[in-house]
Amino acid sequence: MGSEIETEVIHSWSAPRSLSTSLMYSFAQRDDTEVLDEPLYAHHLKVTGVDRPYREDLLSQMESDGNKVVNNIIYGPGEKKYRYCKVHYYILKFCNTMFFFFFFNIFTHFYLMFNA
Repeated sequence: MGSEIETEVIHSWSAPRSLSTSLMYSFAQRDDTEVLDEPLYAHHLKVTGVDRPYREDLLSQMESDGNKVVNNIIYGPGEKKYRYCKVHYYILKFCNTMFFFFFFNIFTHFYLMFNA
């Protein structure tokens, strides 16, 4: 493993069918960028109790504690200059208000919306 550096996190907030996955794959092609695809999805499944066929498998493989995900995965140390983090808008309902005040005032964000 290489040395850890301070990583700048780029958040992509998106709606379904907004081509966010295509954009994420584009960022993944950069040598200076790592990508996180829905790092808070297990937290969403745990908090909402929503039933999905893959639910138990996913919960056994991903961290479902939202605070741990944010502190250790999204904002944890990294080996690349940038960390692209794709998150869908629904997660906004399940996170602490103070977290978002801090989150939205300090970090880089952009939004992908779909309007049919």
